Amino acid sequence: MICLMLALIRAQTKVTPGAELDFWTGKWKVFSEGKLDGTDVVETIVSRFGIIENWRDDTGATGTSLFYYMPARKQWKQVWVTEAGVYKEKVSEPWPKGIRFTGRIFLPDGREIQDRTTLTRIPGGNVRQVIEYSKDGHRWTKSYDAVYKR
Repeated sequence: MICLMLALIRAQTKVTPGAELDFWTGKWKVFSEGKLDGTDVVETIVSRFGIIENWRDDTGATGTSLFYYMPARKQWKQVWVTEAGVYKEKVSEPWPKGIRFTGRIFLPDGREIQDRTTLTRIPGGNVRQVIEYSKDGHRWTKSYDAVYKR
């Protein structure tokens, strides 16, 4: 039944997912402050309407993201979870030479913090990731700055 529903939906609408994250897919070594900080595998799924990200830092801690494309909004949404019970929910917006996700971090103690991640293409086929947080939505503090290398 679900397969029939999906076939009917596809027949009625010729929607293609956004290509905004294509530059980020692949297997990466991630460097912060000049040292290897971890690895990241970013893969498309579901005919490119979804992306799975699997992060592992240099201590073995992991985090996983599901990104899904929302055709009516022409946006991506990210849901990120960690083994520590921290999760993020963010939506995309265009950014020069890349993409930015803005939303919230939800902490295990119930606190919420505004969060944004910017992914930018840089020379050599690499990607720069900057993660920032804000308590008021106006002043942003950089908490992570890394370069992804293949």
